[in-house]
Amino acid sequence: MSAEETHRRIAALARFDQRTAGVAALARHLDALAVFVFAPDRGTGDKLIPAPGFPSRLPSSRGWRALLGCALTPGTYRGEVAYPTALEDTPAVAYAHPGLTFVVVGRGNPIADLDEQLAIIAPLLAAVLAAETETRFARSDLAIAREAAERAAVLTRALDRARLDAERATRVKDEFLAMLGHELRNPLAPIVTALQVLRLEGVSSKAQGVLERQVAHMQRLVDDLLDVSRITSGKIELRREPVEIAAIVQRALEMSRPLLEQRRSELRVDVPDSGLAVNGDPARLAQVMANLITNAAKYSDPGKPISIRAERTDACVRISTEDQGIGIEPTFLDHVFDNFVQIPQGIDRASGGLGLGLAIVRNLVELHGGTVRASSNGPLQGSCFVIELPVVESPKAIPPPIVGKPAELVTAARVLVVDDNSDAAELMGELLSSEGHSVYVAHSGPEALGLLANFTPDAALLDIGLPVMDGYELAAALRCQLPRIRLIALTGYGAPNDRRRTSEAGFDAHLTKPVSLTLVTETLAELLRL
Repeated sequence: MSAEETHRRIAALARFDQRTAGVAALARHLDALAVFVFAPDRGTGDKLIPAPGFPSRLPSSRGWRALLGCALTPGTYRGEVAYPTALEDTPAVAYAHPGLTFVVVGRGNPIADLDEQLAIIAPLLAAVLAAETETRFARSDLAIAREAAERAAVLTRALDRARLDAERATRVKDEFLAMLGHELRNPLAPIVTALQVLRLEGVSSKAQGVLERQVAHMQRLVDDLLDVSRITSGKIELRREPVEIAAIVQRALEMSRPLLEQRRSELRVDVPDSGLAVNGDPARLAQVMANLITNAAKYSDPGKPISIRAERTDACVRISTEDQGIGIEPTFLDHVFDNFVQIPQGIDRASGGLGLGLAIVRNLVELHGGTVRASSNGPLQGSCFVIELPVVESPKAIPPPIVGKPAELVTAARVLVVDDNSDAAELMGELLSSEGHSVYVAHSGPEALGLLANFTPDAALLDIGLPVMDGYELAAALRCQLPRIRLIALTGYGAPNDRRRTSEAGFDAHLTKPVSLTLVTETLAELLRL
């Protein structure tokens, strides 16, 4: 056995593809049964593991664990290991150098030439093995990073698709609700107008009162649907001003009066006339309070009391609405403000509704920077809703709702009514005629323009969703022929965007169906005085 040959065979192990055959040839050269090569574990450094490319399977850990444990420190160590089978013990010698350990199995005594050659070659071979290990881990990390990047890209694309789908679904929902509101308001408009005609003719009956109440209920349901859509899509525009809570409660009670009278509710109001001001939209805050008051009336037995209190606490105004009604299950309290959620009712659904009133309350209160919470001791124990809003100073008083006859025109006006719903058009024409106006009715744009040969209107009430040419096109054509004409949009579309569009199209006013004769005549009076 020459030192030169030993050196050459150890040096050959630097080539990765020759290591298995190389250690077998080295074992034969050393007259040994086998040669194993180990390196420190890259992760911990406190144990030896088979070096890259070298044989790694051992018959058993018996003897190996102790020998390799000693070889963590440079030196030469002897022991017995399980080899070639798990049941056999064979002498072995471990040659430990920094970064590299050779174990020669089948030779009980150290080989001087081998130890000398390893002392020369081991640092270089250890560096090669360490570089290969780092490269292997780098490639592994790169593969993991590439896989992670691919997964992230897939996830990003999926999230983008989900976001686009959600935006598309929201847009479709908003368009559907707007269309639904329009389609529901269109048949309501002639019904409301017909009821007003009956009242003008002196007809009054119990059936008429029922119709008026039910139509008003239908209109509230449609408004609730559209309000929820506007709130969730961020299209609610608040018109803030300092306002006293007393004025808000007064307006809300006026809005809730029909139901309160129907239920014979006993009102207990403890709200100071001044000193409880908030910066808010008076109409929307009145809507919030009206929703809570009507909710209390709906879910209470007739004649039961409803308490409304307001007080100042630190920097907040606290308003509470308390009833002695059916109460709320404790497990249900966390969900009463969700969309389309209602307190469980009997199969007759006596309280009705869509489950949107409290959802609108929460969203409007939060838009005002406030909070709302519900509490109840359980079924049949009543419930309490508490709103807290930031307090401000120097409120502006809200004038009480004006109830009276419509303002009279200085002179009778010539009015053009255009609506493809013949019932709505004819009844509106009849109502305006009863007020002394000269009215022509048309059911399409071309028909309306044809009337101009014998009729010069001072004002026109135009439906927007007309056949052949829509209300916007008709408005432009009328304005072109009659520059001084006053244009009023009378439509089932009432969202802020719809109002903005009619304004941009040259309309002087926008009225949402169903509309009262009072509002129509007041609008005409105001526009024709300009």
